[in-house]
Amino acid sequence: MRTAIIFDLDGTLADSEPIHERALRKAVEAEGMTLTSPQFLELCVGFGDLPALANIARANSRDLTAGQLNALSAAKHRIFAEILRAEGVPACPGAVELVRASAKRVPIAICSGSRRQTVLAVLDALGLASLPNAIITLDDVKHGKPHPEPYLRTAELLGCEPAHSVAIEDTPSGMRSALVAGLHVIAVEHSVSASELTGAHRVVATIAELQVDDLLSA
Repeated sequence: MRTAIIFDLDGTLADSEPIHERALRKAVEAEGMTLTSPQFLELCVGFGDLPALANIARANSRDLTAGQLNALSAAKHRIFAEILRAEGVPACPGAVELVRASAKRVPIAICSGSRRQTVLAVLDALGLASLPNAIITLDDVKHGKPHPEPYLRTAELLGCEPAHSVAIEDTPSGMRSALVAGLHVIAVEHSVSASELTGAHRVVATIAELQVDDLLSA
């Protein structure tokens, strides 16, 4: 019996990856770099901003300093916030309903590789900001996904053993983070295909297929 449910955010609950892609592209293009959609999937999805930006820089044969990467990250977040304010963000079908139903049964948390300001803004846009018992973001850990620290820290804040918790993820990086931390992992094919999510305890096409009872009995 699982006693807590931990959700990834971008690409799992919120269809926000296109906004991240647009914001990253605009930020790096201002510095003379390019980012294609295939590169975004390969180099950015599932990683925090700084690793993603370092990957983009290398793909453009650039070697950026930590200061330059931080400046690019800040620019990306400003652009993301502008798009979010102007357009909002759609929820993945079934995601809001599952989070609300889960919160009525067990402690829930958000474990995201994005910065806290962005995570809170997206949760607010989805109408879910008041529901999580814990929120862990890139700002709260030394090592982002795929390192296990984000999920270990989330389980600690919830007061739950990792082995008694279930994680919902959409990327290989996030999935590895949760698996190494010892969680039961269910992967959704929102961002990549099932062939890239091998190792998850269960893979479903969309989060709309999941029910709270299934998660707690996993």
